[in-house]
Amino acid sequence: MAKFFDNLLDSLHLNSEYDEPDNDTEDNVKALARFINEKIDNVYKAELLGYHTMALDKYEKLGMKYKLDGVKPMDKKALNRLSKVMNRYLE
Repeated sequence: MAKFFDNLLDSLHLNSEYDEPDNDTEDNVKALARFINEKIDNVYKAELLGYHTMALDKYEKLGMKYKLDGVKPMDKKALNRLSKVMNRYLE
């Protein structure tokens, strides 16, 4: 799959969403950075995005069930800490 990305674009901007407690560990971030470094040559930027609940009101107005109801938004300090870890491993 990583080779697919190499052939797709000259440069790639990756976003990875993080939420607590599912994937908000340094080990997960290091694994993602390792994957990027080893498998994808054309990444010019990689960002971690914290989970948020901005869509919750929209789902309620549409009468739809929000499948992630109850998941807490990512703590900004924790996200900043993980982003620093990611940047260290991508340098």
